[in-house]
Amino acid sequence: MRRILLLITDLQIGGTPTVVRELAFRLHRPPMVRVDVACLAPWGPVADQLSAHDIAVTALNASSAADVRTLPRLLRILPQYDTLFSFLVHANALAAAASVFCPNVRYIQAIQTTQPCPRWHWLVQAAAQLAAERIVVPSQSVANAARDWSHVPA
Repeated sequence: MRRILLLITDLQIGGTPTVVRELAFRLHRPPMVRVDVACLAPWGPVADQLSAHDIAVTALNASSAADVRTLPRLLRILPQYDTLFSFLVHANALAAAASVFCPNVRYIQAIQTTQPCPRWHWLVQAAAQLAAERIVVPSQSVANAARDWSHVPA
């Protein structure tokens, strides 16, 4: 069985959490594919929606973007997955850090925004992308922003 963990910053109502929810709904096909979702933040309304469809959700309960306790929490669950697909810069950075400890997991990252600020997000993404096998973007404009601001290859 293929086991995929989708990692996102939060599961509040919004654009990227909705993308993650829909991706989880469409990919989750036991016994062939099991998709679970984890978020850095505490539980949110999209977690309820996922859970109602028998998709396991783990809230890593970060108290801030700098909460270092989130990495060991992720590392406790990560070895059971063969793929970690992360969304947004904070989750991508955490996935990159986890890749040092779990080298047998496949790492895919998503960039969802073209916002130029804060600039440090693009600097963090430039470093995080080095741990990813692939970077996924939803549009050509996001691909251009990722290339220009984080040097993500085409």
